[in-house]
Amino acid sequence: MNNVRNTIQTVATFILFGSLIPAILLKQFTVINPEYIDMWIFFAMIIALLLIIISFLFPKK
Repeated sequence: MNNVRNTIQTVATFILFGSLIPAILLKQFTVINPEYIDMWIFFAMIIALLLIIISFLFPKK
C-alpha cells in the first residue's frame, strides 16, 4: 500500500508545481484575465490537497 501512497503524493506534487508555478508566471506576464488564473490556482491547490489527504488514508508499511 506504500506504493499507492507514494504515487498519489507524487501526482499531487506534480499538480502543485506543474500548474501553480506556470500559472503564477502567466499572471505576471499575460494579457489573459487574471481572475481565470486565480481560479485555476485555487482548483489546483484544492485537488492537490485532496490527493494528499487521500494518500494518508492508505496505511504505511
